Amino acid sequence: MSVGKIGAFDVHKDNWDLYVERLGQFFLANDVKPAVQVPTLITVMGSEAYELMANLCSPDKPSTKKYDDLVALMKKHLQPTRSTMAERFKFRQRAQRCDETIAEYTAELKKLTKDCDFQEANLKDNLRDQFVCGIRNDSIRQKLFTEDNLTFERAFKMAVAMEAAESHAALVQDRSITEKGVSSSMMATAVHQLAAVKRDKRQSAEAASTERYGPRGPKVTQCDGTKGAGAGKRRAVRNSAHWKGAQTQQCSACGGQHGQSSCKFKAYVCRVCNKEGHLKKMCPNLRKNVAFHAMLEERAVYEYSDRDSNASDEVNNFSIEAKKFKKYGPYMVQLRVNNVNLVMEVDTGSPISCISYDCYKQLFSEYPLKASDLNLCYYTDINVTPIGKILPSVQYNKKCKDLDLYVMVNGKTSLLGRQWIEELGILPDVVKSVNCNNVSTKHIFDINDFSSRYCEVFEDGLGRFTGGTVGFRLREGAAPVFLRARPLAYALREPVERALDQLVADGVITPVNSSDWATPIVPVMKKDGTIRVCADFKLTLNKCLEVDRFPLPRVDDLLAKLHGGNRFTKLDLSQAYAQFELDESKRFTVINTHKGLFMYNRLIYGLASSPGIFQRNSCSEIYRV
Repeated sequence: MSVGKIGAFDVHKDNWDLYVERLGQFFLANDVKPAVQVPTLITVMGSEAYELMANLCSPDKPSTKKYDDLVALMKKHLQPTRSTMAERFKFRQRAQRCDETIAEYTAELKKLTKDCDFQEANLKDNLRDQFVCGIRNDSIRQKLFTEDNLTFERAFKMAVAMEAAESHAALVQDRSITEKGVSSSMMATAVHQLAAVKRDKRQSAEAASTERYGPRGPKVTQCDGTKGAGAGKRRAVRNSAHWKGAQTQQCSACGGQHGQSSCKFKAYVCRVCNKEGHLKKMCPNLRKNVAFHAMLEERAVYEYSDRDSNASDEVNNFSIEAKKFKKYGPYMVQLRVNNVNLVMEVDTGSPISCISYDCYKQLFSEYPLKASDLNLCYYTDINVTPIGKILPSVQYNKKCKDLDLYVMVNGKTSLLGRQWIEELGILPDVVKSVNCNNVSTKHIFDINDFSSRYCEVFEDGLGRFTGGTVGFRLREGAAPVFLRARPLAYALREPVERALDQLVADGVITPVNSSDWATPIVPVMKKDGTIRVCADFKLTLNKCLEVDRFPLPRVDDLLAKLHGGNRFTKLDLSQAYAQFELDESKRFTVINTHKGLFMYNRLIYGLASSPGIFQRNSCSEIYRV
């Protein structure tokens, strides 16, 4: 009876080296002789893995090979040798993410060293240097810089201890607010906000990150918690990646930081899977592609910067041009609130009136806070909840009313919102009678009207050249060349099939049953992670073509023609070559794939005559127009 069990190898997810290592232990535990190691491997590895092995061994059979040769052959295909320099570059660029603990960051660093080929003598030195330099907390990093003869083990132990101490200190500071008069139930929402803000004040800048989550814009910012719904229009926003992650979620339709229900792209049709509800970059089929994730890991640096907590309440990062607006200060109004003179800033963008928690403690602490279920949204789509409200008596001129006054965490300015403005009659009547419908729209550009007038230009799908069909000529006596389809890696089969289906749907290619000509395909990975199907015509048609030698323009000639112009237009044709339809010469453009033969109906990338044909016809069409 055998000891243990070896499951089938999954070519899409499993690691071949680890599988072979487990298989070797299985051989030892069951005393498997070298003579039967190959049959055992073929028996336990599964049908899909065996099919791949058979393709790699073709025309020989795997049973005729030695065990070590089969292991090496599969490893070469599944785990190609990586560039040591590229892996070391990736290791040097690795920094701690905002949502990553010290322990998780260390584990990722150790994983990256596997392919860096560091010598055993300097492995821990390299780990220590990158670990210290990549920590995002400045105070921890500065403390480690002061240590003499610092080892990797000691650096890790100190960093973990300081991280834990900082988290505990934040909780203790947050609890002190509750002890000063605010109930726990009222502070349940605000406690995480305070912890995030206090941690950010001790950090001058967040470390750069090149991780796989894709771009989120040049900066992540957070409001200062002083205004209502419209306050963000004039307030500087403060940084907090922790706040951002806690309050928003990633949209599955476009990737933005908002809910899918409010996304304007939720009704769009994906160009990859042809399903409604998301853009191409968020397609689930596309994001499963291993190459897509590798591409994401190499791009996008996120920068986070903190502001001085004592900075001005108004926008404080003025450019030279923006400084001229500093002279336009806020409008201030003095009111009598519970027999206390309170100067408030008029904010017509906010529906509520609010004060900071510090102001509440100084002036109105004898009035207990009432719970509030109000949830506010800033101009930047960040949500915030007041920690409570009071109902003071407010007097302005001869009017006196009991109105709601909300208390905000980390606020600085007392804001006078629309409710108080309306109830107390603060603004003059002329402001209320403004008719917004009188605004002239004579010179406003209506994109909907423009697109409806030229609907054939703005319609979805592939465009088509209206100047007739194009074609190419073969040399006399050219003999047909038929090449079989090349083996395709299993990881690329699904994206290549999707690309072929999309080409068929767009009318670019048509399935055929037979042909005297056949060219193998070359799948090319694009920057956005999709596959472009190209044909290797250098082995077939390009040898037999009478190449169109129409001259291509030089940059100097183009600049000379543009000299003196006042208006310029940039035209970016989608799949430019594919907008030209082929004549009868399309019967030579058949490609051979693992799904069968397909004939091109449009001009093709990779054909030697395509640049000349495109330039000749596009120039003639421009001159004709």
